[in-house]
Amino acid sequence: MIPCFGKGMRLVIIVPDGTSPFTFNVDTINELVIGRYDSTTRTSPMIDLTPYRALQNGVSRSHAVIKWQDDTLSIIDQNSKNGTYLNERQLVPHKSHPLLDGDHLRVGSLVLQIQLAQSDKHKKPDIPTGLLRRV
Repeated sequence: MIPCFGKGMRLVIIVPDGTSPFTFNVDTINELVIGRYDSTTRTSPMIDLTPYRALQNGVSRSHAVIKWQDDTLSIIDQNSKNGTYLNERQLVPHKSHPLLDGDHLRVGSLVLQIQLAQSDKHKKPDIPTGLLRRV
C-alpha cells in the first residue's frame, strides 16, 4: 500500500466513543498538532483530545504532529512522555512515519483510527439501485 493521498481527499480521525470525528481536507493540511488544552497558554491544538480525558489518558499538550508534504501524510512524535504508537509500534521521536488509510494511532492510551475518504465535492453521486436498469 502506497502512503500517497490524492487531491480532494479528506483525513478522518476517529476517536472511539467520540461523538464526531475530526475531519480535514488533505489539500489544506500543513501541520496538525495532536494533543490537549494548555491552561497556561490557553491554547488548544487542532486535534484537541481534552474532551476524551486526554490528561488522564497520558496525552501531552503537543503529543504528535500530522504533516502533509510531497503528497504523503506523516505522523511525528513530539518526544511525548507516554509515546506515540503507529499500529502498536512505538515511534522514534521527531522522525517522520507515513500514515495509511486504516492505521491505528495510539497517543498515551487513546487509540485513534485513521481513515481516508473522498471529499464530498469530488465524490461521485450515489445512484439508488432502484434507478438502475439494464439496457
